[in-house]
Amino acid sequence: MAMVPGPAYSEGLFGCFNDIPGCFYGLCCTYCAMGQQVENAKLEPCFNACCCLYMWNFIPFIGCMKFTEAVNKVEKQFGIGEEHQTSCPVICCLASCATCRLMRETDKRVAAGIMPTEGGGVMSAPTGQAMQMQPMPPKV
Repeated sequence: MAMVPGPAYSEGLFGCFNDIPGCFYGLCCTYCAMGQQVENAKLEPCFNACCCLYMWNFIPFIGCMKFTEAVNKVEKQFGIGEEHQTSCPVICCLASCATCRLMRETDKRVAAGIMPTEGGGVMSAPTGQAMQMQPMPPKV
């Protein structure tokens, strides 16, 4: 049985050499790869997300903010804690790397039985019961 991942990413931003095909996909088709992750998180269809993220990119700075918003929503759907979420400067400079890392992490979480639900929570697939999400402590 696969180990259930914690609230942090299991590898760094530059771990793409562990998945060369995924690395090329994320590098050459960043918007398609991100659209696929949005669909895997059951947020919206891949085509819609891909097109919207691509079109937002034509407005300076807004594209980075919208891409960051999409990444953070997928991270939340898969149980990545708020303190470990990808920041806007990382997306602005390294969107392909961040997308590749997100693809690898969501694949690991799906293999561990963590599946997003339509309502925005996370479901553990092997038992079919909702995983208890602990509220984040207030930031001081």
